[in-house]
Amino acid sequence: MFNKKNQSLSNQSRDTTDSLEKQVAKPASMPRPAPSNPVPAGNSSSAFPLRPSGMNMQEETKEGSRLHVGKDIHLKGEITACDRLIVEGTVEASMDSKEIEITESGIFEGEVTIDRAEISGRFNGTMTARKKLVIHKTGIVSGTIRYGEIEIEPGGCISGQLAQQSKTPETTTT
Repeated sequence: MFNKKNQSLSNQSRDTTDSLEKQVAKPASMPRPAPSNPVPAGNSSSAFPLRPSGMNMQEETKEGSRLHVGKDIHLKGEITACDRLIVEGTVEASMDSKEIEITESGIFEGEVTIDRAEISGRFNGTMTARKKLVIHKTGIVSGTIRYGEIEIEPGGCISGQLAQQSKTPETTTT
């Protein structure tokens, strides 16, 4: 009788173990988290957004290549294949491009041939702004400066050799 009870208990414990193994072997289906959608640039809380607010990828492609020289950066050399240069640090270079923006903390020394220049910091050297040169109230520009149009805010400074480029190419007759 004692053997039958032990056998009966053994069978019950085996049944319980089998039942538990089946439950463990088949994990309960858990709800999957919804895939995370990337936050659109511009709406991001990042301190360094990849694109200006509201700009989509297609507009960014139209903008072209861009180089941003940060406050504590010193860059020296020749800048090529850059459509827009933003200077917050110090740049000693030559470049031919579409746009340059020198912020209040920015310093550029060298030679640039550019379509449009916006100066809030300091520029010293040779500049040809084919379309427009804008000197903001904190801007200081010195050197040999040629421009298509010029705009100087009150407080902005310019010195050196200045010349306005003619809007139509000059022709010489011989």
